[in-house]
Amino acid sequence: MARHPRAAPGGRGGPPAPRRHGGITEAAAHAPETRPRWHVYFRVPDLDEAIEAAATSGGTTLSTIMSSATDRWVSLRDPEGAMFTLTTAREEPGA
Repeated sequence: MARHPRAAPGGRGGPPAPRRHGGITEAAAHAPETRPRWHVYFRVPDLDEAIEAAATSGGTTLSTIMSSATDRWVSLRDPEGAMFTLTTAREEPGA
């Protein structure tokens, strides 16, 4: 059975499961007003749709959409002030 190109190691093939990751972020020396905090990344299937849903729910976009060869992401703040990042895989050529 052929594995999906982005299947998780040890998985049974097929598309990878949604992933969440993050960690504790230290206060930045260049931004002393930023306190240490948890920063969570949510992997979403459609970044633009997720940004729209966050904005509709009172979220604020903190950055432009950034991208690498494999991913696109954007940082946001929820109505209570918690920061988080939404990320999605870039479309593969021919997909």
